[in-house]
Amino acid sequence: MKNTSYIVIFLCLALLSFQRADTSGLFAREKIRTFYLEKMAQFHAGQIKKCRQNALEMARSQVDSVLSGTELLMDTDTFSLLPRPDKPEKPEFDFEPDSIEVDPLFEFDSLR
Repeated sequence: MKNTSYIVIFLCLALLSFQRADTSGLFAREKIRTFYLEKMAQFHAGQIKKCRQNALEMARSQVDSVLSGTELLMDTDTFSLLPRPDKPEKPEFDFEPDSIEVDPLFEFDSLR
């Protein structure tokens, strides 16, 4: 009797262990979750791109208005408004006569 009860228990365990588990629901949920996360990442990337483009357009229009406003204020050439520089004073030189006498290289009579 003891042997038969062991055999019955073994057969029940063997039959239960070789049954196919229903894991299709787990894989489907994981696929849905990854698909959802990918779609949300794409959506956020698109929203950030649109926001960046809008910010650049607003900044571009503000910069254009500032530049055009400063252009209207400066309607004349700015270089013509600069004053002419003054003429510098002439320096004064103090020449001292040479204290060394130098012999002439040629005699005046020899050149004639």
